[in-house]
Amino acid sequence: MPHQVVIVGQLASMTRAEAARVVALTGGALTERVTRATDLVVVGGRGPQLARSGRLPIQLTRAHRLAEEGVLLAVWPEERWLRSVGLADDAAGVCKRFTASQMADALHVPRPKLDRWIAAGLVRPVDTSAGVGLFEFQQVAAVRTLADLVQSGISLAKLRRATARLARWLPDAHQPLLELSLDEDVRRLVVRTSDGRLAEPSGQLLLEFDRDEPAASAESVAFCATENEADAFRRAVQCEEDRPQEAAAIYRELIAKRGPHPTLAFNLANALYAAEDPDRALAQYEVATALDPQHAGAWNNLANVLAELDRPEEAIGAYRRALALDPRLADARFNLAQTLVEIGRSDEAVLHWRAYLAADSESSWADYARERLESRPI
Repeated sequence: MPHQVVIVGQLASMTRAEAARVVALTGGALTERVTRATDLVVVGGRGPQLARSGRLPIQLTRAHRLAEEGVLLAVWPEERWLRSVGLADDAAGVCKRFTASQMADALHVPRPKLDRWIAAGLVRPVDTSAGVGLFEFQQVAAVRTLADLVQSGISLAKLRRATARLARWLPDAHQPLLELSLDEDVRRLVVRTSDGRLAEPSGQLLLEFDRDEPAASAESVAFCATENEADAFRRAVQCEEDRPQEAAAIYRELIAKRGPHPTLAFNLANALYAAEDPDRALAQYEVATALDPQHAGAWNNLANVLAELDRPEEAIGAYRRALALDPRLADARFNLAQTLVEIGRSDEAVLHWRAYLAADSESSWADYARERLESRPI
């Protein structure tokens, strides 16, 4: 059996403390951070399978990068891990069926909200028993996570990229996230009907048109010397998520013409990160923070890349700098707590989990923060 195991997200079958006992009984140890010594990464069935930024969790991204470098490391969905440790009944339980009331209670989703999602066709029963609809746990978990992300303003392009990568990394797992869609104009969840059309939460069918991506604001291109440069900047912003290499090339050209600028360095770093080039992204985030030390977003993103590159102490410093500049940065608060846990400083993480919950008490990530507080050593 695998010796070092890391769990990403929340398990649907048990708590982390219970999982640690299961791993120990099978001769292994549950650890918090993916390293070259990690044998297995288990992706929890409850979520969140996407980070608050709309990207895949840092530990999962790191696991994939190490696997590409030749490290013998496996990434399994929760059900497969449960079967491997002799808990076939629990594995079946992860995929078991619930009534709407049971689902609402299990996920802490208000029943009226769940009823609205059901009425809109976002969540459909997979079966019925005595006239009562039955649902799979992962269905509502996926919808809830995406609803939280949309409310946070995460772009459609970013979510599409993240869910596509998740499907590649877990090809054998059932992924309800991939069965959902998002409408970028109305900023809410929509669902594909059986004939391929889009329906909005009211049930109204939507007409689809080719739409341009939102342009950058006038303020964001004020540093450009000419209208041609401003147009190039807007074009780069528009293709940053779907065509990040093209965006990076435009930003580099603008830097060559205009000279160093924190916005250009920050956007270039974002494009490089979207292109799955964290080392070059790191260099540009460092340029952005050097040019503008008050750029909280650049410090936060710099911290994310440092954490992904397994440089946790430096990441913690960058997260603290971001929060000093903007205490409202929920992503930085959440990720700082998570990084502290990963290096064995759970007591320090408590303050940040609590601060996060004070700002967000109802989302998928709030559930995760509560689990972390409840499972920490006494």
